[in-house]
Amino acid sequence: MAGLDPSQPAFEGMPASVRLDRSDAYFVDVIHTSTGRYLFLNYGKYPRHPLEHVCAGFGIETPIGHVDFYPNGGKEQKGCTLNSVFYKWFTQGFWAGARELFSCSHQRSVEYFTESIKFDEQYCTPWAIKCNSHEEFLKGRCIDCGPDGSRCAAQGIKAIQHKRFIKSNSSNVFYLNMGSESRFCREYLHDYSKPRDWIPSFYYDSWIKNHLEHLPEKIKSATLKWNYASHWDTYLSRNTLDIDTVSVKMIAPKSEVQTLCVKRKDKPVRMDKSVTLTPCKT
Repeated sequence: MAGLDPSQPAFEGMPASVRLDRSDAYFVDVIHTSTGRYLFLNYGKYPRHPLEHVCAGFGIETPIGHVDFYPNGGKEQKGCTLNSVFYKWFTQGFWAGARELFSCSHQRSVEYFTESIKFDEQYCTPWAIKCNSHEEFLKGRCIDCGPDGSRCAAQGIKAIQHKRFIKSNSSNVFYLNMGSESRFCREYLHDYSKPRDWIPSFYYDSWIKNHLEHLPEKIKSATLKWNYASHWDTYLSRNTLDIDTVSVKMIAPKSEVQTLCVKRKDKPVRMDKSVTLTPCKT
């Protein structure tokens, strides 16, 4: 049984007998996409609206399945902006725009699941990884699927494959990144490169993780954007990085570390500029 962003209003915190629960079926997987604030309170980042804790999200936040997926953290989804609302109004009419305004993130759960059926694994498998929190996931602290692959699960139609790893009736929370438009799947890369001598370790750990985005060609190419800023930028007076190679590993079972090279024309890497990485020629 798949729960696609089950309703939060009137169901959050209620007994299992009146809402979706892992006891309802042999295997229950849930995709949470709109646990944050609704309407305009969902759009933008800072400052947050003072009423954001009063207005409930559309989707339930509590993990209630055997496996619970939280794409992009589960609160709101990429691409759900006022620009998308106006675009729908002008191209598809008033009701399409209204639906986008009120339920863009909520509807994404259906679109994610549909794409997991529509596009086969030759395109992209939306692998998610078990992690204690979305913050730890973003910091790159959850990177290993484990020797048996039990710490990773495929979101969507293939989630049932994770059933063999369920040992108890407890929840298993997984996080993953999804894109902002159709063909949402993004396979997460973790950087395995050694820190450069001149970059403090804590700074290095921050600047490259989560700025590598896998493209759906199975590591034929990837994009890198250096957009992390700290006091070291000013102290070192640097707006470029001299990088030749980056060693990365896809967050997926049985994946291996691969070395990607920065093209000569893209050196050095400049602040806020995207560059393409390709497999190094041997």
